[in-house]
Amino acid sequence: MIRGMTGYGRSVTEDNGLRVTVEVRTVNHRYGDVRFRLPRAVGGAEGDLRRRVSSRVRRGRADIAIDVQTLEAASGAAQLNRDAVQALLAAARHLRDDFGLPGELEVATVLRFPDVLGAALPDETPDPRLLPLIEAGLDRALDSVDSMRLEEGRTIATDVRGRLEVLARLRGELAARSLEIPTLARQRLERRITELLPQGTRTDPGRLEQEVALLADRADVTEELVRLGGFIEQAAAVLDGRDGDAGRRLDFLMQEMNRETNTLGAKAADAEMGARVVDLKLEIERIREQVQNVE
Repeated sequence: MIRGMTGYGRSVTEDNGLRVTVEVRTVNHRYGDVRFRLPRAVGGAEGDLRRRVSSRVRRGRADIAIDVQTLEAASGAAQLNRDAVQALLAAARHLRDDFGLPGELEVATVLRFPDVLGAALPDETPDPRLLPLIEAGLDRALDSVDSMRLEEGRTIATDVRGRLEVLARLRGELAARSLEIPTLARQRLERRITELLPQGTRTDPGRLEQEVALLADRADVTEELVRLGGFIEQAAAVLDGRDGDAGRRLDFLMQEMNRETNTLGAKAADAEMGARVVDLKLEIERIREQVQNVE
């Protein structure tokens, strides 16, 4: 089953006096792109976390925000991080003493700095207390993302299957019409000869057959129709399979279908075939737009 690229997941994990909140948002992107917003305490673990996400989100952009709080801070009670305040005051003293800058830090200014309110988290990287909580929370959030992407994939697959059936029908109509082309070519040629030559003039039957055969050969679309049918079957198989690169594979198949359809248009022997080719191109373009949403 194919998967879409749009999803959202959120999890909250509490243990060891800490609360870890993980939010994952995924959207369409041509390649795989994972972006993190991590606490400094686990910044060194970003590579491992990125691989954890990439193993489940192969295509699309994933924005992941991880927030860590102590349970006391999460309860809503404001906590003063004295270490952070002392560091700010020391920095202010250095500015005054070393550079002769005037001014004093005010309470309102201090409170606007990050990490002033809230208990300080350990600086070890990676923090052994946090990583298990983050990994567990990340997995649960990704489970929710998976569910949404699978549901989107089911919706897309239903739509694309219907459009592939339309393509198959149009291909069959083109194949049937192409069988009539030699007869139509003969009729048009005979009519043209009658219009141009004086009445009663006899024509060479052999030469007429040669011209009809030449016109029929130029209009022969058997090869293009066979390839188009093969691409339609392959696309249907991708929808029902478990190919991790389904989106890219379907995109490639749409390009090949479009190429064959262009050749059919160039060889179209009459307006009826030309109209079917236009319908083919429209359906292929609609499928191609849907495929951009497939992982």
